[in-house]
Amino acid sequence: MDSERLEAVLDDLHADLPVLCVKVADLVHEQLPAYQVVSDKTLALAVRRSMATAIRALRVRRIDSRDDLDQVAKTIRERHEAGIPLEETVRAFALCIWQIHQKFLGACTAAGLTDELMGGSNILWWLEDEITSKVVTMYNELNLRRQLIDIQQRADFVRRLLTGLVTPSEMRPLFEVDAPYAAVRCQAEAGFVPSDQTWLEDCGSLPHRPAVLALVDGEFLGVVAQTPAVPPGVLVGLGPLVPLARIAHSFGIADRICHVSHHLGLSQVQTLDKLTWRVAAVGQAELSALVRERYLDPLRAEGAFGKDVEVSLRNYFAHRLNLVASARDQNMHVNTLRYRLRRFSDMTGANLDEPKDRLDLAWALEVGELPPWTPRL
Repeated sequence: MDSERLEAVLDDLHADLPVLCVKVADLVHEQLPAYQVVSDKTLALAVRRSMATAIRALRVRRIDSRDDLDQVAKTIRERHEAGIPLEETVRAFALCIWQIHQKFLGACTAAGLTDELMGGSNILWWLEDEITSKVVTMYNELNLRRQLIDIQQRADFVRRLLTGLVTPSEMRPLFEVDAPYAAVRCQAEAGFVPSDQTWLEDCGSLPHRPAVLALVDGEFLGVVAQTPAVPPGVLVGLGPLVPLARIAHSFGIADRICHVSHHLGLSQVQTLDKLTWRVAAVGQAELSALVRERYLDPLRAEGAFGKDVEVSLRNYFAHRLNLVASARDQNMHVNTLRYRLRRFSDMTGANLDEPKDRLDLAWALEVGELPPWTPRL
């Protein structure tokens, strides 16, 4: 019976596995350089698992993807953990299947099993295709998992760095510990893509002083060695340059800069020297409420006219108290603007000739209505 002769062929193949495994392991080590990190014993065991899978498929004349590829999946995971490139993993499996395929063809030919030869060949070709597909799928999944772990580990490291919890010994592999760095908090109107991190790190690095950023809840946080160039729609709150031992202080300033800039509708790189007192103002909720009640609430009680007065005030301050330039920008007569400013003084008691009142009003207009700032980390 052909079935009995086929079983005999497969029994012989199984008996030859120890010799075949050593032969294939030698071929893999000889032809695939990355496999030098895999020991002879480990490789021979993996080859045996794969060949046993092939013989089992030949016996039942089908491939059960779930059961037959379990051992293959174990080998794929081991190779990925060892850092073997995908292409070499595929080639190693191909060498293994090719060797048992040649032995099977020779044995079937010698036994006169023509039909079984063709059927078995189809099964082995199909198995090789299934293994290749499994390698590609699992490598993609494992790479993604590794990237997610790396992203999380980087984010955890940056959080610790910016809160002053990283020790100098942990810093040394990445940074010049005694060189100055600035903390950053970065936002983007449309959100970030992975390439943005590379861009920001490249722009923020100097020779031997790399920038390090991490994506934390949709924002890039980290440290830079120099002011980065940023594309439109990106906001970078940049803290002062400090030794790494004081980077938490720099981040506290960068955090507040980003908060103020975001709510003022600013983008690009914003620094302490650009925003000056506004950065300190966000921490003064009581004072903000006071100037808001004194200068803005009376206007809003006047309805549409009060709104017009507020718009004119904001424009007047935006033009650095230049009456003519502000009136021209608002397309109104200078006397109309004068009237609105006088009515503002009547409603609030403010004297716009007094520096103190001008500062209080600037506070109310620019930061008086910003939402409270809470530390990002």
